[in-house]
Amino acid sequence: MQERNRTGSRVEFLLDEESTRTLRNTRDARYRVPDNARRYRIPGNGIPVSCPDLIED
Repeated sequence: MQERNRTGSRVEFLLDEESTRTLRNTRDARYRVPDNARRYRIPGNGIPVSCPDLIED
């Protein structure tokens, strides 16, 4: 996760390299990941804070 919006309800999200590859190879037309992108930031207003689970190593 990167940063929350002003109300704290949505978060910008920067994908890691593996997630970027996975998204690039899906047929989801909402996201067009450039072939040369190693990491991809989810565009727009981000995603709702309640959606992602934080995974800590």
